Amino acid sequence: MKLRLTWWWAVAALGVLAYLYALGGMHIPSTGDEGPYLQITRLTAATGHWLPLQPAQGLGVTKPPLLFWQGLVASNWGQDWELWRFRLPIVGYTFLTALLVFWVSRSITRDTESAAIAGVAFLAFTSVFHHGRPFITNLPEVFFLSLSYFLFLLYRERSFSRNYTFWIGLGVLVGLAAWVRSIFLLAPVGLAFTIYLLWQRQWSLVEFFKHDAPRLTVFTVTVLAVFGLWFVIDPDPGAIYREFLLGENISKLNTDGYWKNFFSGPYPVFQVWLGIFRNAGFLALPLLYVCVVSLKNWPALKHEEQSLWIWILAFIIVFTVPAQRQDSYVMATMPAAAVILGMHWREIPRVWFYLFVLPLLAVFAGLIYLMLPIGQKVLPAGAYAPWHYLVPFSGLALAILSLAYNKWAPRLLMALIFLAFLSLASVMAPFEGTLGRYDAQAISSAAGKTVYVPTNFKSQFEHYHFLLPGAQIRNYDYDDEATRERLLAEGNLVIAHYPPEQSNFGPWKVLGKRLTLRNRMPEKDIAPVLQERRMDLLFRQELLLQGVKH
Repeated sequence: MKLRLTWWWAVAALGVLAYLYALGGMHIPSTGDEGPYLQITRLTAATGHWLPLQPAQGLGVTKPPLLFWQGLVASNWGQDWELWRFRLPIVGYTFLTALLVFWVSRSITRDTESAAIAGVAFLAFTSVFHHGRPFITNLPEVFFLSLSYFLFLLYRERSFSRNYTFWIGLGVLVGLAAWVRSIFLLAPVGLAFTIYLLWQRQWSLVEFFKHDAPRLTVFTVTVLAVFGLWFVIDPDPGAIYREFLLGENISKLNTDGYWKNFFSGPYPVFQVWLGIFRNAGFLALPLLYVCVVSLKNWPALKHEEQSLWIWILAFIIVFTVPAQRQDSYVMATMPAAAVILGMHWREIPRVWFYLFVLPLLAVFAGLIYLMLPIGQKVLPAGAYAPWHYLVPFSGLALAILSLAYNKWAPRLLMALIFLAFLSLASVMAPFEGTLGRYDAQAISSAAGKTVYVPTNFKSQFEHYHFLLPGAQIRNYDYDDEATRERLLAEGNLVIAHYPPEQSNFGPWKVLGKRLTLRNRMPEKDIAPVLQERRMDLLFRQELLLQGVKH
């Protein structure tokens, strides 16, 4: 037992390394929301005031302030403008949630190994790795919401859980989640509490309204009161109502083409219904197995496990309703899913792990397939250090080992997931170093001047404030070559992308350059990359050009 626990602590340490490695990098798995959130924080810091938040370019929408206040403090009000400073608190929320999963699982099962597996599983969920590092709202929201339900679940039989003070405390936690994301998070949490309490009252409405409805009312009023403080302290409360409540939230209930797009379109209902499996990533198949077994043996499940499924069901029900549906909307259910997975992990027949390991085997083989020609054809000699190759090759070897010695697979699978995360970081490592950064001379040339950068997504150009600190960043459309040439002809500083082999850049002076990933590669180039290993199609040399005024 002690040896097995030591193993899981070692896997957890590997997970911590995967989350912290290259945290300030430009190429970590992220979402398009990080750019606008960084921009809002930077613009707000420039005002010297906590409120009102300054809207990001092209959005014009105010948002709950808690995340941005966190960014203001982390960056010393914009004085220390480094990406890792914004992301580290988000990783802190991720680690706190993993510890919360461990604690809840330990409290339910009284088994430390199951609890360790659950905590590690949470970190191994692909969506948690994807959303639990960038400067975005998901993991703070997940932490506060999960904490509210877990406290309710674990202390339901204690006398103080019937006090209004306890329910006020739960309301404050959900109110903090609303200050991060949205007041409409009250809906799935309130539904989960309601379903659970009705279930405990044998579905008796009379008993529910007599004993539980008053506490739920206090809880709801507390959430609304905490969120309502934003209206009190913000100098422009009307913007909160117009832009946030109506513009960003109520608009998602738009019924135009609702049923036509229910099972199709950009936001089909399956993104919510299958959200926990999509979010689980490499652990989707084990979670699916546990889900089927749990539901099949529902009467025999622990009370707490049934309660965790109620939490998951409530989120699925609520987020089925909006016309815009995404799997990230049900991310707050992933801590509960991790607890359930930890409870049953050692019950999964070993033969299933042959199937579970195959996606990871493909990932390691694919990354090596790309990494070797990148090192040979795109990067200068020595750009990859030996340990960069060691990570994916070690992952591949361990994946093969887990297939050959299947009894090791249940303990190796999550370690393999973290090695996959680190392998991706290893492939991108040279682009996070000097090859992917402008040198001091280029930074000095741009300082205090306006630089025009290509972009094809909202506020994507915001990251250039980290590449060219001190420059005033403006954007132009990524594919608009005519605008680029016009800006250069007017004598401006312009960022432009060219194929790696190109050496003729016209009459413009090159002030600096770096290597970067190509943005949104066209479909026609995918086949040559995979079949002909045309790695030059994956990357672009990015130049800082000085235009010449004619």
